[in-house]
Amino acid sequence: MLKIRNICILFTLLFGNFLSLAQDTISIMSYNLLNYGATWANSDRYKDLRTIIQHSKPDVMMVCELEDSQAPQYLLDSAFNKAGVGTYTRAAFFDGTDTDNMLFYNISKIGLRSQKQIYTVLRDISQYKLFKVVAPGDTAFLYFHMAHLKAGSLTSDETQRNSEISAFCSNIASLSQNSNIPLAGDFNFKPSTEPGFAKLTGSGCSHTFYDPINQIGLWNNNSAFSQVHTQSTRSSANAGCCGGATGGLDDRFDFIMVNNALLSGTNKARYVLGSYKAFGNDNLHMNKAITDAPANAVVPAGVAQALFNMSDHLPVYMKIELKPSFVGIKELESNNSEFTIENKIVNGERTLVVSVLKEGNFKLTITDLTGKTVFHGNYYFKSGQHTINTELMHLSEGLYQADLKKDTSFSRCLFSH
Repeated sequence: MLKIRNICILFTLLFGNFLSLAQDTISIMSYNLLNYGATWANSDRYKDLRTIIQHSKPDVMMVCELEDSQAPQYLLDSAFNKAGVGTYTRAAFFDGTDTDNMLFYNISKIGLRSQKQIYTVLRDISQYKLFKVVAPGDTAFLYFHMAHLKAGSLTSDETQRNSEISAFCSNIASLSQNSNIPLAGDFNFKPSTEPGFAKLTGSGCSHTFYDPINQIGLWNNNSAFSQVHTQSTRSSANAGCCGGATGGLDDRFDFIMVNNALLSGTNKARYVLGSYKAFGNDNLHMNKAITDAPANAVVPAGVAQALFNMSDHLPVYMKIELKPSFVGIKELESNNSEFTIENKIVNGERTLVVSVLKEGNFKLTITDLTGKTVFHGNYYFKSGQHTINTELMHLSEGLYQADLKKDTSFSRCLFSH
């Protein structure tokens, strides 16, 4: 019989070989939709959003500047679920004191566990607790937040933005430092030295946040940061509808910030290096409209036009990799001393070995990394050692969990196939 230490070494090697099968990546987008309400339901802007979704294929999209309770469902039905890139649903709508936020997400990729509002004087900050099962008994949780901070360049505006960040930092103080916390939205910061941004990225917040691309400085009208500018998509007023800023791309107002856990990948989720971008910014349109010459170099002309029509802001986009960890996954686990099931190699084949002290009826269940049952069998084992050849289960290549039960007692192990 193999020693436990050798089994652990074997498991580590197997887990390393099959880790890529368990990993998944979700794409995130944050977007200011510029005063979108039911009054615009008959305009073409929902078609523009559909075009943007078809091209960017976000698994999670958080938006702000919704004007009424009808807008989220209209966009879900007319834009998201007609884009043909996934089945979307949305969070519950909360009507705050000003414009409001919403979360749309692809239900085949991720789920919503809970949500709440963080009150500030002007607009609520929305928290959405999302989850993804990454292995049997192992779930990744992410606390997404969408914020739309006070606009303006006055000292009083900066003070209010700082107050809103303080409310956010106080509210998330109850989350552990190992929590995965993306914070997205239209922040309206012009330099990184502004008190609110300094608090968010320093010791003044209960969790320290980071710019994933580390583009810190004076963003306003500064060509050194032209590749990350998100406002405005227009050099002059859009005759179609909705108002919005003009002047071309010269501000970085829109962000997705991450905390240390997401940056380092310590808790089953990690920012994918190189994935962050101001969607549609080709670094050739400083102080120009997104549709001005030269032709946009990173999105097709139709997408550039949709970005121009939809909002005066560009969306921000990035990816997060989700993966199993050893937290919640044990290579061997049992609540009894009468029987065990172990993963071994017998005569060159991967085999489940059952050791029984007292005979009886047993139930064997095999689940895959999503928690789906792929095999179920009933056995009668006498005392002694028995082998179960996993080849007979017709399993696909991957990592599995075997649960052997007798009455209320169990033994489980992980095995590869």
